[in-house]
Amino acid sequence: YKEVKLALERGVITENELNSTSFTKFLLQDFVLSGASDLHLQSQREGGRIRYRFNKKLYTRFDKIPAHRYRNLVNAICTLTGKDA
Repeated sequence: YKEVKLALERGVITENELNSTSFTKFLLQDFVLSGASDLHLQSQREGGRIRYRFNKKLYTRFDKIPAHRYRNLVNAICTLTGKDA
C-alpha cells in the first residue's frame, strides 16, 4: 500500500480514483508491466493484500489495504471481468 500512497503524493492517481475502476486499471497496468505471471487478491482480517507471482513464488506488492478500499478493488475487478464477488 506504500506504493499507492506514493502515487497519490506524486499526483499519479487521486484519492477518488482509489474507489473507482481507475485504480483497478492502475493496478492491472502495474501488474502487466511487472512481468509477473499471476495476480493474487488475498482477503485478510482487516482488509487485504495483493501479491504477484514471479518464478513460482508469491511476492507481496500491496499490503495492509484498508477493508473499504479492498472491497472497492474486488468489486471493480469483478465488474471488469463480469464475475461475482
